[in-house]
Amino acid sequence: MTLSISQIRSWNLDALDNYAGSLGRGHDVFDSNVDIAHRIMDTATSDWSGSAATAAWDSATQQHAFGRDAVAIVGDAGRCVAAQSANLRYTRETLVSRVDDASADGFTVSDDGSVTATPATLASTDPRGVEARLEYHSWRIGTALTDVDETDASAARILTEITAAGTSLIDRKADFGIPDAASTTPSHHVRFDGQGAHDSDILAQSPGATPESEAAKQRLIAATTFTPEQQAQLAAGGPVVVDPEQLAYLREFYADTNLDELKNIGAGAEGFRTVNFPDANVPADARIPSALASGMFTVSNPNVTDGNGNAGSLDNLPPDVRRIFSDPAYSSQLQPGGYSTTVNVNHFDDSNALADILRNADPATQSGSALSSALLDRSADLAPLQSQTSSSAPMRLVFDDDGQPVSNDELDSSLTKALDVATRDIPSNADFLTTPAHQDDVVNLFTREWNDDGRAVSGLTDWIGPDATNSNPAVAERAGASALALAHNLADNKGAYLDIAGLDNRSIGEVNPALTQSIGSAVTPYIGNLVGLEPDQTGTLGFENLDAYDDRFANAKSVIAIIDSDPHAAASFNANMLGAAGQLQGTFVETSMSGDIAAGSSQYAIYAGRVQALMDGALEEEAFNRTGDAAAAQQDIISRRGKTYDELGWLISGGAAMIPGFGPPTSVAVSMLGVELKDHVLGSPVEVPPAQLNFTHQSSASTTLLDYRLVQALDNAYGRKDFEQLNGFRVNGDPSESLRPVDLETLGLNGKFDSTLQDYLTFRGFNRDTFMTNMRDGLDDVG
Repeated sequence: MTLSISQIRSWNLDALDNYAGSLGRGHDVFDSNVDIAHRIMDTATSDWSGSAATAAWDSATQQHAFGRDAVAIVGDAGRCVAAQSANLRYTRETLVSRVDDASADGFTVSDDGSVTATPATLASTDPRGVEARLEYHSWRIGTALTDVDETDASAARILTEITAAGTSLIDRKADFGIPDAASTTPSHHVRFDGQGAHDSDILAQSPGATPESEAAKQRLIAATTFTPEQQAQLAAGGPVVVDPEQLAYLREFYADTNLDELKNIGAGAEGFRTVNFPDANVPADARIPSALASGMFTVSNPNVTDGNGNAGSLDNLPPDVRRIFSDPAYSSQLQPGGYSTTVNVNHFDDSNALADILRNADPATQSGSALSSALLDRSADLAPLQSQTSSSAPMRLVFDDDGQPVSNDELDSSLTKALDVATRDIPSNADFLTTPAHQDDVVNLFTREWNDDGRAVSGLTDWIGPDATNSNPAVAERAGASALALAHNLADNKGAYLDIAGLDNRSIGEVNPALTQSIGSAVTPYIGNLVGLEPDQTGTLGFENLDAYDDRFANAKSVIAIIDSDPHAAASFNANMLGAAGQLQGTFVETSMSGDIAAGSSQYAIYAGRVQALMDGALEEEAFNRTGDAAAAQQDIISRRGKTYDELGWLISGGAAMIPGFGPPTSVAVSMLGVELKDHVLGSPVEVPPAQLNFTHQSSASTTLLDYRLVQALDNAYGRKDFEQLNGFRVNGDPSESLRPVDLETLGLNGKFDSTLQDYLTFRGFNRDTFMTNMRDGLDDVG
């Protein structure tokens, strides 16, 4: 059967996803109830003997076997339906995308997939070009339609086989001692509707292993279980439609409970702990902490809807949870005499309990923007609070609701747990970083001295680097916009980050090194953007110019100086910068070798100069800010440059698959940095093996060394070319041998060897003077 495009567009695949989800939840409940029934019969017959007991046991055993087969079929059905839905969705999206491409190109696509050119297209375009494009679009749409037809037929076949398996099992039920339905009372059908309040009461009062509490646990687990496809959709910030009974159940469950009862339920289920979400074979008690947390994620997530106008919301959480977010995070009072301030953290114990519950959620379940944003806001409000007992400044003491002192470690632990949960939601992270009203909040979170070195708060930025080059433009755009907002925040608050108030003016790198490394990784893909490369040259989206040209890259230098405040972040980021400079210079060389030295090509050398000047200037700025002494700063810079080149060597040797935005790092590209460039950045010349160059006054031979290095790099990259004038500097004049010059002092540093190298570069088509002039222009662009 050939489907029309309009039919395919109208498919309601959300319904198929919901069906898969219902099968999955049904599988979980059925699976547990089959085993519960068998355990109950096992318990009953342990104290019951005789013919009736034997018959009951035999019947229960047969029916348990039937139930296990049925559970397997339902599980297979759920997985198959989910897989076929995903396949159908993919082929449909491919077809629709190709139809849209053809329409955007000026063609008309009929419902059967045939493609025709519009009169306007024919009138404005070369007819031969139109014919070629028509053939191209027809082929793309035709193959997409075929894929849809084949996927549809395959899905129908697989689902029919699943149905047949179920029918076959039903036909065999007599073999398991199960009578016809007509001769029995209808079995109880487990439903969500109206059970939420009942289950929360049962579990709060009696969380132990009773048949009633076991059934309640299974309903809660089923109500908080999503298919992998639904979890992926929520993680991407998209909506998911669930069974109305499922959402209603969760709203009832949490509206009728409170934090104390939730803690009691969790304690009855072996206590709260952070675990990976176990599979269906793990006993229910071990899954309840995760289900309780995932349920709170689900019922508060605005992207979870029931298709009837109801959606997740913070209003669906227990009243005492809502108060944590609606009330001020703290209150403070200046004590008489003005020598001390008392700060009361509101709902401290409740917020701790909430964080303990939420940390047990299935890692694949999304927390949702409402809950994540509320947790981030509260954490940012409390982050600046630290008890101060120094006699040189007014004291500040922090207390909880009951007037008990809260130590810095206790507050730190509470906030870290909250941030672990809050930063799971990437859309919320992006919104927090990019919203102007949150910029002071970002500073508050980044400048607290965290006991974990800032690892928990790094969740705000850890995702940016991986998403920067995502193939989905929307994902890459979000990462770029977030990185740009982060960079502006760093540059605008440079003083706050390099001299943190109240912490002996230490820097963010000294106080929170893990966070600083995360920030460096987030900015790394945008090194090219920092120096002015166009978006189509960097492969990134969303990161517009950080600096106006006449600002001489002051903002970029400030951002890099902040990253440089941690030695490990500095080594990694600066190695990527030098690698990027090498790639830019390699691009310049390639265009030079092809004779394509145009204004645009020259820009690559300018960009390379800017990269190196930014690296050098930022190192100097950070070192002087930290040491306050020019001589000490210079010594520190030399040490950090050495670490940078160690890191660069690691990159080149295969330590990294690619430099974000520039491609795989190569020794050839980095060789193009040349002796003079490395002398400028590193502060010392690159060592050249004595067997290749034999002279002592390297410092006065930088031009010759640079030319020699360029010749070697060009030969390595593009193969050697015979140049007779160089034969005198090879073993027996063999052009295939490496250069082995005699003592340069004998020849004269600016004599025969130097001029021969320059002639060879010209012979190869490389204009060193143009390269050096443009590179120095780039160096001069940076203030």
